[in-house]
Amino acid sequence: MEKLGEFLKSPSANIRLQAIQGVFSHTGTNEGIKGIKILIPHILKLVNDENLEISTTSINVLINSCVDSNLCTSLSKSSTIDKVLKNLQIADLKNNKIGKKNHKKEVIVSYIKANLMLIMNLTREETGCEKLLNSQIEQISNTQESNKNQKKQQNTNKKNTKKEKTTETKNKPGSVILQLIQKLFDPERLKEHKNQKKDSQKTLQEMNDSNVYLVNVLMNVTQTVTGRLLVIDFMRPAIKDLFLPYIMSKRSKVVVRQTIIGLIRNLCYEKERHVVMANLILPYVMARLTTKEMIENLDEEDYEKFPALFFQFMKQNRLIIETDHKCRKWLVECLVFLTGSRTGRDLLREIKVYYVLRELDEIEEEEDISEQIYQYVQIVNLDEIGGNTNKQVVPLDELKISKK
Repeated sequence: MEKLGEFLKSPSANIRLQAIQGVFSHTGTNEGIKGIKILIPHILKLVNDENLEISTTSINVLINSCVDSNLCTSLSKSSTIDKVLKNLQIADLKNNKIGKKNHKKEVIVSYIKANLMLIMNLTREETGCEKLLNSQIEQISNTQESNKNQKKQQNTNKKNTKKEKTTETKNKPGSVILQLIQKLFDPERLKEHKNQKKDSQKTLQEMNDSNVYLVNVLMNVTQTVTGRLLVIDFMRPAIKDLFLPYIMSKRSKVVVRQTIIGLIRNLCYEKERHVVMANLILPYVMARLTTKEMIENLDEEDYEKFPALFFQFMKQNRLIIETDHKCRKWLVECLVFLTGSRTGRDLLREIKVYYVLRELDEIEEEEDISEQIYQYVQIVNLDEIGGNTNKQVVPLDELKISKK
């Protein structure tokens, strides 16, 4: 291993590549991962190597190394996340470039995936989340060069003003991940998505490419209050126009739905944003927990306050009970989390979400999901009859925040 370490420092790209490939071959077993621990400082230096194959292989070594929980924790506290963010900074999907070099789109997507997968592993623990949220690297942007040219044309006062604003933005917790979101979830792409036909293959493919790994990262980051507020306050267009429609798709993959619903569930934990989240997600959550036939069995006064978008789904025959156990449970837990505040309970009661869960409980076969439905009914009904809901009626501490 010590000899490999010397080769990893070689000025020859070919030798570095062969060396890191040799290291990678040891990451298939726990013993192999233990053996390469002494090489981690050398491997970290190769994460930003100009040779794309060396950089990607180094990242894959670290991804596999995260199987060792102690090593993963150590990496999450180190400079690893900053190094990976620098890679994402130079990856330009729009212009098919990494740095100044042109590459095929699939190569860039694969490169972005690997970097995001490593961040996903490192943010499973809160230390990694904090490291990501507090990163202060240069601004991530697809248009850095054009921005520089624009600055040159501005006068000195405007320059100084902009610098002050930029510094202020960069120093805010989460500024880097926000820039990353803006880069990978390009506003133009969201507009394009809105103009596409529902369930279009192009949109589904996008969600199965690099973006879904970013959603995994976001699900981890939303373990923290800072992360939840960041996503809710600055990423609402992506939630509304990209994520929520995807969970309604008949052709969506279960693993992707789990990731998106896990993210949404975490966001519902934030009491200060319960009204925002309820208005955003209720039509979708309700639509995935019922069928048209179940709604038709209700009296009109039971469903007259349901969201307008819910009825739109109903007319389109898109009310389908989620078949995946984890997804269905998390959808119900979204509603349970929303009962954690007075405003959340009032809104849920006004819309009469209870009737959807009552009908679902009639056919629900999974005991753990029925228990969550019971929790929801207990807290909402107790609140309505004037019970003491100042104490923690819903055991939110027992419902773990989701992470990938």
